[in-house]
Amino acid sequence: MCRHQRHHYHHHNHHDHDHHHDHDHHHHGHTHSHGPEGEEAPTPAITPTEKLKRMMEHWLRHNEEHARSFSDWAERARSMGQAGVAVLIDDVARQSLHQNEQLQKALQLLKSASDQTA
Repeated sequence: MCRHQRHHYHHHNHHDHDHHHDHDHHHHGHTHSHGPEGEEAPTPAITPTEKLKRMMEHWLRHNEEHARSFSDWAERARSMGQAGVAVLIDDVARQSLHQNEQLQKALQLLKSASDQTA
C-alpha cells in the first residue's frame, strides 16, 4: 500500500452489516508536509465554505462509485434470473445518479456564490 493510500472503514447504522470502502488519500488541492515517521504535519484551517465544497466533491465521487456497483450487481442479478431484483437495483443506481445531479447543482451554486464574494 502506498503511504498516501488509506483504507476507511464505514459502519452505517441503517445497514445490517459492516462494509468498507477503499479510498485514495486525496490532497484536495492543498499542500502539506509529512513529519517524522510519515505523520502529517498540521494543515492550515479551511473555511466552512471550502469544507462544504470538498464534502460535496467527495459525495459526488462516492455516489458515482455506488452507482457503478449497483449497476454491476443489477446485471449479475439479471444473469441469475432475478429480473425483478435487477430492476429494483437499477432504480437505486438511477437514484444515486439523480442525487449527484442535485449535488452538482448545489456545488455550482456554492462556487458561484464564492466567486462573487471573492
